[in-house]
Amino acid sequence: MRTLHISSRSQWENALSRLETWLEEQEVSMPVQQNIFIAFDEIVSNIFHHNEQDFPVQIDIQLDIQTSSVTLEFKDNCKLFNPLEATNTRENDIGGWGIDIVLKLMDVTKYEIVNGMNCLTIQKNII
Repeated sequence: MRTLHISSRSQWENALSRLETWLEEQEVSMPVQQNIFIAFDEIVSNIFHHNEQDFPVQIDIQLDIQTSSVTLEFKDNCKLFNPLEATNTRENDIGGWGIDIVLKLMDVTKYEIVNGMNCLTIQKNII
């Protein structure tokens, strides 16, 4: 298991690079890596974009790999918000498609509140 920390937009790209290195070390196929990169980017983008607080964003991402799947667990200190209740269901809406993309790319997506923090977990099957 590995943990990534993001507390500023400038750390976002570094975390993505570290995720890429970790997935390569785990010998995850390129198609699965690409889906995970897109989901990662959408989730982190949404956390920063929808932050409505006066103190800095803190995001901790736990990376885990099992025999059949890769799991990323995103915990943030932003206002509690379940993104799974905000999916975009109207075709003509502009924006707001991030979580819909994540739901399409991942095999499991779940949200819960853990110790007063948002916790979004995504999982991608690798077999």
